[in-house]
Amino acid sequence: MMAYVGRTVKLEFGTVNDGFGGITSTFFDDVVVTVCDGTTVTPGCSNLLLNSDFSAASDWVIRTALKPSEYSTLDFYSLPQSMLSGVAIGTTPPAMGQWRTSEFFQEVTIRRPRPPPF
Repeated sequence: MMAYVGRTVKLEFGTVNDGFGGITSTFFDDVVVTVCDGTTVTPGCSNLLLNSDFSAASDWVIRTALKPSEYSTLDFYSLPQSMLSGVAIGTTPPAMGQWRTSEFFQEVTIRRPRPPPF
């Protein structure tokens, strides 16, 4: 990540369904991307993502798709919800060869970690 200090990058997550063998879905919750000073886990580290526990329906950009990602209460690690990416269980799978992708992202600026204390 140090090569990207001072730059804004897009961190994108998603699931691909190709219609082969059923469906694929992923629930994302408590996603943390940290930049640390190299000496300690905390303090000195900071999560770059906003709403990383998906507790609100904000801060994430959901790409337009046939089956877009969505905030969901079907399964989660921390209350009240997570982000469902892919085709939910119980949903008709895509036809063979009809790819369906489901992505969501945030743009973040990579900050230089705080120097270690002396």
